Formats: sequence, structure tokens, C-alpha cells
Amino acid sequence: VEPEDPDYTFDDQNIVLTEVWKKTTADGWFSLSAPVTRSMAYKDGKLYVLNARSSATPVINIVDAYTGTAKGTLSVDGVAGGAVILSNIVAFDGKIYASNRATAPSSAASGTLKIYRWDSDTSAPTVIKEDATHGSLALGGKMMLSGNSSNGRIWFCQGSTVVYYDITNGTVGNAQTIALTKSGEAFSL
Repeated sequence: VEPEDPDYTFDDQNIVLTEVWKKTTADGWFSLSAPVTRSMAYKDGKLYVLNARSSATPVINIVDAYTGTAKGTLSVDGVAGGAVILSNIVAFDGKIYASNRATAPSSAASGTLKIYRWDSDTSAPTVIKEDATHGSLALGGKMMLSGNSSNGRIWFCQGSTVVYYDITNGTVGNAQTIALTKSGEAFSL
């Protein structure tokens, strides 16, 4: 079925994909062993590749998105805590954000969710939110941001629960929780 809006159509007979660059684990900027590549963010022509695992010190490699050339790493000074020290990375409103994973999904323990922000490629991370009240939800594995840093939200999802934090003038507020249900029954994303 073709979309009705002509701006969203394409001719699949004339698509040519050209490899620009490729990297393997041997190149060192992503990994399949501790620390394992968990997520990537794109900002200003650069990929930010998060390599992290439970107790391993995380590494965030900066890679030129157009050439595959290594451009350095983001500082992880002071980043600590959680079942996974850094679990997800997102580019948002000109900055880089990352979160830990407070607890393991199958754990009954409770931990502290931490959200970090990097203002530039050379800055140290700043903790912009710590939340121990939702630590048992194993938040941090799936993080998204919407709006902007003056009026936005930071979103997390775990199972049938969505937790979000409003951002007002750069300050992150308290958690709000949404329980997802379908016909009265909880379900997981």
C-alpha cells in the first residue's frame, strides 16, 4: 500500500546503497565482551558509542560518523553505581545524556537510578538526577528524551511501567509513573 502523501513515497528500484566505512571489534571502538557495546547516540557528525557491563568501567568512544575515525572518549570520571554503571546513551538538545541501570531486571533489590549529562566532548559528566524511589524497577535500560532542556521530559520504560521526569529550565523534577494496561491487565513493552 502506497502512502497517500507523495512526500513519503520512493522508488525502490533506484536505491543504491554504498558502503562508506565499516569497523569490527578488532578496531576497538565497539565490543562484544566486557565492556559490551550497549547503545549509540549521534550528535554533530559524531557517534557516541557506549561500552559498558555490570561492574566494568564504562567507555564512551567518540567516532566520526562519516569516516569511522576515532575522535577520543568522553570522560566517565565520577560515574558509578547501579547494576550497570552506564546502560543507555542519548543525544538531546546539543548535549549527551546517559543513565545507569539501577538494578538487574530479575533482582528484588533496590538501587539508585542516576542520569548524567555531558555539556561538551571535553567536560566531565554531571549528575542531573538521582532517584532511589524507583530503583527496584530496574530503570535505565531504555531511556528517551523529548522536548528540550528547558521544557522536556526524560522517559524510562521497564515492563509494564513508564516513569518520566519533567525538565523545567534545566532542572529535573520528581518521577511520575504510568502503569500500562490492556483490557485491565498489565503488559510489558
